[in-house]
Amino acid sequence: MKAKHFFSASLKYCCYIIQLVSANSDLKPHCNKIMPKHFANSAAITAIKALKYLLITSLAAFMLSLLFAGQVNAKDYSQRDILNELKKLSPLQKVHYSWPLAKEFISPRNPIAYEYARLTHAISLRAENISEKDLYSAVRICNKVNKTKPAKPCSIAVNYSPWHRHFKKDLPPTDFGKTHKKEIDSYVESITHVKHMLAKANKTTGAEIKLTAILLDSENFRIAKGNEIRWRAYVLKRYGTVFADTKEWNDAINKKHRVIYEKSKQLFPETKVIHYDRGAWFPAATSSGWMEAERYTLEEPGDVFSVSLYRIVELADTRESFTRTFNNAKKHNEDEVVPWVALASGLKRDPEKFNVWTGNWDYDLVYSWQIGAEINNPHYSKKPNKYAPWNAAKDVVFFPTPFHPKKPAWPKHFIAYVRGANGITELP
Repeated sequence: MKAKHFFSASLKYCCYIIQLVSANSDLKPHCNKIMPKHFANSAAITAIKALKYLLITSLAAFMLSLLFAGQVNAKDYSQRDILNELKKLSPLQKVHYSWPLAKEFISPRNPIAYEYARLTHAISLRAENISEKDLYSAVRICNKVNKTKPAKPCSIAVNYSPWHRHFKKDLPPTDFGKTHKKEIDSYVESITHVKHMLAKANKTTGAEIKLTAILLDSENFRIAKGNEIRWRAYVLKRYGTVFADTKEWNDAINKKHRVIYEKSKQLFPETKVIHYDRGAWFPAATSSGWMEAERYTLEEPGDVFSVSLYRIVELADTRESFTRTFNNAKKHNEDEVVPWVALASGLKRDPEKFNVWTGNWDYDLVYSWQIGAEINNPHYSKKPNKYAPWNAAKDVVFFPTPFHPKKPAWPKHFIAYVRGANGITELP
């Protein structure tokens, strides 16, 4: 067989594969033109056909293996696709804050940022390094949304991680020295800066955008609760010492959380303070299979309870986590629980470590759809015994950062989430 004849036959074969995969019969006459008329070597044709069917079978097997491995989900979305899909959706029924949005994302020129703010009613910024430009951009986006007179006005939230910035990690919570004071001063400086910049941005733009939430992620301390032997082992391992007085330990943690809360309210009296995992219950490798978060004694002041829902592919556990946290809130005369929802990410089961965090997880879209429906749609809240008492979730927080470039699966899962909330029974 001459090289040019083999090349022509190969082209036709490739064309045939494209036709098969794309189901485009219009390609057939073009494919036939490629085949040389005098290519009549029956043995060669038989060989080509055999190779063709072998490759088709291999391709089909490969695609099926991907499907059964859970690697094929929705189609890949371009930025234009994402924008077009977002435009079709109605705003969520509840305010959805988030882990801080990327600075590059928050731009009045970014149409996706506008659609995100329109759908969630909020833009969240990192208070530690917020700039005047960041806040000005957020105000402009929210102001543009609010000009459409939405049912819930767009507002701003700030995230901050107290006791992680200046307080030395090798110091126990009972230390009230220099780094303790520096931590408080730094927080007050950051939130005061936000207050002044927000007032300036509102005045410049003629807007009236409010700071409606301060999200505090404080994970530096562990209270003495429950199994004291386990707690003492933790203290010895982390601080290299034995601490006998559990009450003094817990009181010190309370004081640290209290001062941050009080400083927040002094600067923003009407703003909701949301402590991460305050009073939360979640699955754990314990004898009961469950445990309460050990970050707060619940004697410290706070506006709401909250719980991280980082395993939404396990719906029963997700509902149970929220229900247990809600019951915990009721015991402390509180009635609001803020879920922190991980879309396109979360805690994957692991045979050795119980679970491991996965940052970009393209699981089946139906789970994002379902949690969006349950949290937002009153139909599910009316059946707390079947689902969960979702009416206690007045607000929601997305974690990790929405539309982060290193998490390409997030946008389509967000679209699925909003579709679920909108009652659209079709996945992206």
